[in-house]
Formats: sequence, C-alpha cells, structure tokens
Amino acid sequence: MISLLKLRSISARLVLAIAITVAGACALLAVFSITEQQALTRLALDQQLKQQYERVIAAFDYEGRTALAVSTVFARLAPVEEAIVKDDRDSILRLLGPAHEALKELGIPLTTIALPPAVGFLRLHAPKAFGDDMSPRRKTITTANESGKPIAGVEPGRDNISVFGVIPIVRNGKSVAAVDVGISFGKPFADRIKQRFGIDIAIHSFDGKAFGMLASSFGETGIATSEELKSAFGGATLRRDAALGGRPAALYVGPIKNFAGQPVAVLEIVADTTAYAAAATTARRDLMLGTVVILLIAILVAIFIGRSMSRPLTAITATMNRLSGGDTDIAIPGRERRDELGTMALAVDVFRQNMIETRQMRDAQEIMKHQSEVEKIEALRIMADRFESDIKSVVHAVSQAAEEMQRSAGAITASAGDTSQRTLAAAAASDEASASVETVAAAAEELAASIEEIDAQVSAIQSATDDCVAAIGAISTTIGEISQIATTIAAAVEEQGAATREIARNVQQAAIGTTDVSSNIAGASQAAEQSSGLADRVLASAGELSRHSSALFERVDSFLAGLRQAA
Repeated sequence: MISLLKLRSISARLVLAIAITVAGACALLAVFSITEQQALTRLALDQQLKQQYERVIAAFDYEGRTALAVSTVFARLAPVEEAIVKDDRDSILRLLGPAHEALKELGIPLTTIALPPAVGFLRLHAPKAFGDDMSPRRKTITTANESGKPIAGVEPGRDNISVFGVIPIVRNGKSVAAVDVGISFGKPFADRIKQRFGIDIAIHSFDGKAFGMLASSFGETGIATSEELKSAFGGATLRRDAALGGRPAALYVGPIKNFAGQPVAVLEIVADTTAYAAAATTARRDLMLGTVVILLIAILVAIFIGRSMSRPLTAITATMNRLSGGDTDIAIPGRERRDELGTMALAVDVFRQNMIETRQMRDAQEIMKHQSEVEKIEALRIMADRFESDIKSVVHAVSQAAEEMQRSAGAITASAGDTSQRTLAAAAASDEASASVETVAAAAEELAASIEEIDAQVSAIQSATDDCVAAIGAISTTIGEISQIATTIAAAVEEQGAATREIARNVQQAAIGTTDVSSNIAGASQAAEQSSGLADRVLASAGELSRHSSALFERVDSFLAGLRQAA
C-alpha cells in the first residue's frame, strides 16, 4: 500500500491497484473455487461411496433372495419332503447332488437341510457332517422352523459369513425341516461385486476379540484400521482418503447386519479416486490459467483506462501550469467529455474565465488608482494654491496693518513729545498763558484729531486681526497674541483720548479762565508722559506684530512646500 502511494503517476497507480485487486479477487476466487470444488468432490464422493455401500448391502439382499429362490425350489420337491420323513439322506443326495454342483459353480456353494429347531440333517456340500445342533449360531433356521415362514439374511456359518435363504417344509401345520441355501462371502463374491460395481471390497468378521478378513478383492490385508473396524462394527460409518496400489482412493467402512438388524461383520469399500484427483488437478490448472488470463486482461484494461485518464489529466495539468503562468489565451481540452474529466475541464475553464475577469478588474483598478492619484495630486495642488492665495492675502493685510501701526506709533510718539514740550513751555510761561491759550487750544485740537485718527487705525488693526483669525485657524495663537496687543493698544489709546479730551477741556477752560492754568498744565504734563509710555508700547507691539507676520509667511511657505512635495 505504501509503495502504491509513492507512485506519482495516476495511470501506474490505477494499473497497479486494478492488478492487485484483480489478483486478490482471483486468488480469493481460486481459493473459494478450489475449496468449493473439494467440498463438492468430497460430497459427490461421499454420496457415491454411500451409494456403493448401499448397493453392496442391496447385493447381499439380492444374493439372499437368490438363495431363497433356490431353497424354495428344493423345498417344494415332494421327493425331498418324503426323504426327510423317511430319514433317507441318500435319496436326497442323489436327487439334489447334480443341482448342487451346478449351483456351486455359480457361487452358491452351501445347501443344508436342518430338522427343527436347527439340527443338521444333510449338507450337500459336506454329506458326512450331520446331527449337529446349529441353534446357537443359525437363528435363521430356528426362526424359519418355529414360524413356518421363509427367512433370508446374512449370518455366520461354521467357517464363513454367508447370505442365507431358508424355506421351511411344513406338513400338517408344522415344520418338519428347513432347506437352507447359502452364498458365502468369499473371494468369488468380492470379485463379483468389483466386476459389478467397479469398486474393491473387503469383508471382515469379528469373533469378539479380533477381526479376520473373510474376503477381499484387492489383497490379503485391508486398509481400515482395527479401531475403524470396531467403530463400524458398533454401527457407525466412516469415510476417509486413502491410497490403493499407489493411486488415490477413498475408504468407506460400514457394518453388515443380519436379518434381525444386528451387526455380524464389517464391509470395507475402497474406491479409486484417480479420476476425481485428475479432474481436481485439471480444474485447478484451468482455474490458474483462467486467473492468469483474467489478470492479464485486467492489466490491459487498467492500462487502457489509465492512459485514457492520464492523457486528459496530463493535458489539463499542462493547461493549468500555463494558466498559473498567466497564459489565459489557451484552450481547455476535454470540455466536450461527459465524464468526470469533462467536469474537471469545465471547472478549469471557469478558473480561466475567473483569471481573465480578475486581470481585467486588476487593470481597471490600476487605472482607477492612477487616475485617483492624479486627481488627488491635482486637488492638493489646487488646495495649496487656494490656501496660498487666501493666507498670503491675509498675511499681507496683517503686514500692512503692522506697518500702519508702526507709523501710527511713531506719530503718537512724536505727538506725545510735542505735547510734553508744549506742556513744559506752558508751565514755564504760565504768565504768558493768556496769550498762548488759543495756541494751546489749537494744539489740543490737533492732538484730539490725531488721537481720533493714535483710534481709527487701531480699529482697522482689530478688524484685520479678526479677519486673519477667521481665515487661518492654524495660526490662531499668533493672531490671538496680536489681538491682545491690539486690545491693549486700543485701551491705551482710549485712555490717551480721554486724557487728551481732558486737556482740551482744560485748555478751553484756561481760555475762559487762567486761574486754573497751572493745575491743568500739570495734569496735561502727566497725561503727556502717559501718552508717551503708551506710544512706546504701541511701537513695541507693532514690531512684535511685524515679526509674527514674517514667521507666519515662513510657516505658510513651509506648509505649502510640504503639501506640494506630498502631492
């Protein structure tokens, strides 16, 4: 099995598998056939031996009827009856002697006349032997004399076992004698059975201690063992294989029973089984030749089937290899077949179609991917350009607002310095206040106009800052700082405006009344100093705003460069 699995070729596997299967099946069939043949042969032989045994037993009966017919003829002769009544043996001997000699040549050598119960009156085969009582061993004679009826059966004689036919001679309702004709189981009887049935037989007697052979058609000794003879004498039958004259044979052993059904001898039948053995050998040879022929046919069929399968499989394998290499233009062989290989070819064709569709989908995906990348890059570029345009406009506005804030801070500083100088001059020339009130008022008006202008610019800065915050969420921190600074500037300007308005009001009051000029000039001087400080702060915040604007430009440029590089 392992070697079968190691084979790479399906055809070789199939051939080997079919060969092994057929060989195994043939071997099993051969064993089964041989076993069945042997069993059938044994059964047939057993039946034949049993039939032969029954035929031999039937032959005994036939011999008994023959002996009974002869004894009936002798018993029905009137001179015989008269001679028996007169005790005239010589008359009977002269009358039956020639007939006895003729019967002897026919295998019927025993003729006896016995008085009741079984006393020897005349033996044609031994005229001088008479007067003996045969009752202990000749139950056929005693039964015939007692019953007045004929009796036939196997029974032991003085020197042999024979088939006897006994006919009583009845006068006045009583048997006066019985005519006993016997056919002994000698070699002539065995030869006659062999010639008649084609088998060898042997007859064995038993004296209570050992068996003795009475007759045989195949030799001086039998084949059956003493144990087998004892078993058969006990009423059993047995059969076994044997050999006779160097040839195969079958042995059958059974009992020979008397007229009362009691065993008196053993019959041994030996049948030549050479024909059976030859038939069995021929059958085994034919079976082996048939097995070889079947095996060869199976191998040829397996080779044919294997090639018919391996060729399409090889073609499909080559096709699949080309498909795995990406060649989808190949034609799939075997799609027209109606078997499993055709189904496999159709499946491979479906695989090819799927490969074609997959390749088309992959190409379409690549095109879509490339187009998507192009659209993405274009969208990023458009976004970068739009962002650049929006941010730079806002940053430009912030830069302009910062420059305007610087200019406003310079103006505030100059105005604050001028206010301080004028305040010192007013303090020094307090006496000239009356003459200079109108000049101070004019200067105050210019200062107020300027402040309303150190205020419009701050509002513009706040508006630009708010726009910048709304446009650039990413730079909200910087714009928040700018917004805080602008808020601080606005608050300072508001305070300066309040102070300036206070100066103008005081100057106007000074124009009305100069008595409070000194105190008002001191307040104006203080407010001018405060305005100068606030102007410095505005100037610093404007510078800071300018620096943040530059940093914002750099960050926007860096962001746009990175965005374009990523696109």
